[in-house]
Amino acid sequence: MAPPSAKRPAQLHFRDIVERVMAKTEEDSKAHQVFRSYPGHNRAQRGSRHPNADEDTLPGIVSPGSTGVIYCTDRAMANGFTYTDPEWANLGQGAPETGPLPDAPPRPQSVSFTIDSLEYGPTTGVKELREAVANLYNVLHRKDKESKYTADNVCIVPGGRAGLTRVAAVIGDVYTAYQIPDYTAYSEMLSVFKRLVPIPTALEADKMYNLDIEQVKKDIHGQGLQVILASNPRNPTGQVIEGEELASLVALSRKKTTVILDEFYSWQVEQLQKCTID
Repeated sequence: MAPPSAKRPAQLHFRDIVERVMAKTEEDSKAHQVFRSYPGHNRAQRGSRHPNADEDTLPGIVSPGSTGVIYCTDRAMANGFTYTDPEWANLGQGAPETGPLPDAPPRPQSVSFTIDSLEYGPTTGVKELREAVANLYNVLHRKDKESKYTADNVCIVPGGRAGLTRVAAVIGDVYTAYQIPDYTAYSEMLSVFKRLVPIPTALEADKMYNLDIEQVKKDIHGQGLQVILASNPRNPTGQVIEGEELASLVALSRKKTTVILDEFYSWQVEQLQKCTID
């Protein structure tokens, strides 16, 4: 009689493995518990007028909390991350500093300032810098265009959130649309300015979170939207509005709707297209 064959263990699908280790609720997740322990992250306290008594607070001051790369970098530093440690790689914000580049001109080690440069600068940035930025865009994107950018089309800001805040500050008493998911700063920023009314729109997973231009048109007429804020390429999904869809979206701004496109990652699309062509 032949010995019974040993039963082979059932092969697990990757999804089954993930479900086994994935926490079912926040109470089962150590990562969620750490997140909720941060100031401003407690659900019960976010909408409350009474701050958490365990937090160091000032009367009338509410912690906005932190999200995205800010929170992740903070947690990484708490676990030993430094920008000079080769054992770590920042995949959230990226690491633009690479040190001296091969065959590149030497980097300046010091900068001299004139006396007048120490005065308060223009709120939109130094004119010479704005002219240089405008010229860069003209060379890269407007060679065949009759109209050219000038310094009046450029505003220099100390970062994305600061720039978006300046934009939101000039939006009037109107319905302002943004999408979910999108850059987390949008919902936070728009909620600060009480003059405008933020209108979130949930993008559908079965459509790969693409922005539906036809639905946007319906929302404009049905909800009276006057401003639309969106990132392109999309953060964090990576979706790109291009071609006829982009033309249709831009065309909306020629009517009664202002379209604000945050194109922070546009250079990545250009690099990808260049690599594909090459």
